[in-house]
Amino acid sequence: MPSHRRPLILSSLAHDIHASAARWALRASGIDATWVTSLAESELGPMSLHCDADSGLRMSGALDHDRVGTVWYRRPRNPESFPRAHSSDAPFLRGEWGRFLKNVYA
Repeated sequence: MPSHRRPLILSSLAHDIHASAARWALRASGIDATWVTSLAESELGPMSLHCDADSGLRMSGALDHDRVGTVWYRRPRNPESFPRAHSSDAPFLRGEWGRFLKNVYA
C-alpha cells in the first residue's frame, strides 16, 4: 500500500452504491479506503476532535491528520437512537445533531 493518508468513507447505508463505487475505484488505484457506518465503530478506535477560534479543527486518535486524508460523509442524518444516553436527553441530542448537520454545509 502506498505511503499516503487513508480515505475514510462514512456511510450508514450498507447498500450505498455510490460509496461502493468510490471504494472500488480507490482499491483499483491501490488505495484501501476504510468504510464505517458510524464514528462510534470499534474498527476506528478512540478519537478526539477539538475546535476553537485560534487553532481551528484538531484531531487525534482514529481521525489523526497524519493517518486520514479524506472523509467522505455520505447521506448525513440524525441518528435514530442514542443508546448510551438517558432517554430524557434524546430531544436535546436530536436538536444538536440537526444543527451540526445544517452547519456542515453552511
